Amino acid sequence: MINSSNKPAFKDNKAFSYIEVLTATVMLAIIIVPVTRLLLFSSWGTRESSEYVLAYNLAADKIEHIKMLDFDKIENEENDIFTKEEADKIPDFHKFMQLYKSRYKIDFKYYDQQQGIFARTVTIDDKLDPYNSPPKIKKVTVNVYLKGSKKVLATINTLIGE
Repeated sequence: MINSSNKPAFKDNKAFSYIEVLTATVMLAIIIVPVTRLLLFSSWGTRESSEYVLAYNLAADKIEHIKMLDFDKIENEENDIFTKEEADKIPDFHKFMQLYKSRYKIDFKYYDQQQGIFARTVTIDDKLDPYNSPPKIKKVTVNVYLKGSKKVLATINTLIGE
């Protein structure tokens, strides 16, 4: 078909060719893939850093509780981070709550799901004071780690004296 200007009709067509569309798609992919990877990496880093901050706060909280204790009552402890759902599965959990209250003089508080992924241990080293028997100084170490993993996310050490 020929129009009045003696040019074929398809020459006036302003459509994109297959090569142009393919080139634009490849260029877009070259830009989008790195940006997507950057966003995924930054969200992973944000999640990981928030875990470290929560772990540190849990360790600092435990140190503050230990500082409230009498010197002779400072001793090793295992995990005391429990959510309400975990506590309901443990038989006689009310005994733990009573012991916690008698030890720290405060009520045990359940932790939320975000904090419930952590566990913490308290380790006491009284070998730092070889000149006094019994020792008058204790090194308290609080480690916080993910439950099911022994990768320590936060450690706080402090010295407590009599």
